[in-house]
Amino acid sequence: MSAVLAYSNTSEGETFGLQRKTLAHAFNRAAAGLKPQQPHADGQTLIAEAYIAQETLKQVGEALTSLLKYSEFEIGPEKDLVRAMDKVAQKGTDLSENCDFSRARHFTSVEQMKTMIDLFGQRGPVSLAHEDRELNVHILDVDNTFTTPNPKKPGLCNLDVKLLVPFTLEDGTETYHVCELQFILKDMRKGWDKSHDAFKESRSHAKRAEFLENAMEMLGTNSGTSFRRLEAEHSKTVEKLNAAEDRRREDNIRNAKKAGAYKLAGYQPCKNGASENLASAQPKDYIKLVPA
Repeated sequence: MSAVLAYSNTSEGETFGLQRKTLAHAFNRAAAGLKPQQPHADGQTLIAEAYIAQETLKQVGEALTSLLKYSEFEIGPEKDLVRAMDKVAQKGTDLSENCDFSRARHFTSVEQMKTMIDLFGQRGPVSLAHEDRELNVHILDVDNTFTTPNPKKPGLCNLDVKLLVPFTLEDGTETYHVCELQFILKDMRKGWDKSHDAFKESRSHAKRAEFLENAMEMLGTNSGTSFRRLEAEHSKTVEKLNAAEDRRREDNIRNAKKAGAYKLAGYQPCKNGASENLASAQPKDYIKLVPA
């Protein structure tokens, strides 16, 4: 980055020593096609670093909306730490696996989305011109559900990328934070929010079903009436969970059709008019994107 950001995490006046993964580690994982990770797993520090990274995300948004007229960019709320801890606990991992503490959304037309796929549709460094200087970010992971459906996001069509934002600590340590940037068709915006409501509902039912399962296991089948009541409640909760998931998938499919997302099916990133391999994990040369 052109501007150096500094951050110091202190407790009672003393610098808190935190073991961090290096930038090279993050780049090597991306080149190997592995999922991105934060440089450490300390939750409080990750939240603070999310605020630092958001400043760069805002500048990225300003550069993109300057280039793409009538597109819309918004910064999302920071990820709730309790929710993040619950999410990684379910996966059996730690907070270094959570890469959406800092997140943003960019809403575009179908043709503008092609430009975004050209720029952000593959792993590697990207340089954006902004206010007579460059913003350098590195794409660590790409989830392009226009081309490759994701079973975890039934029926959803968007471009979801994980960006590495580098910055420097007060003591000179070079580190980074991984952010999420979602590109969504403008005509899907209202339907997107409705689909997300269904997702939150299904998540709530899934959590309740988990608690009921734990209660049933603690009691055991010999507990008689109490177990049967829990079992019946669990069955009802699973039905509600499945109904919410079905509604989410149907909403996503309907929204994608309405927005013309099918026009992007199979679209590959292009550079100088030539298509490049979306699945490639090897770093590419910087792509210059200069707003008009």
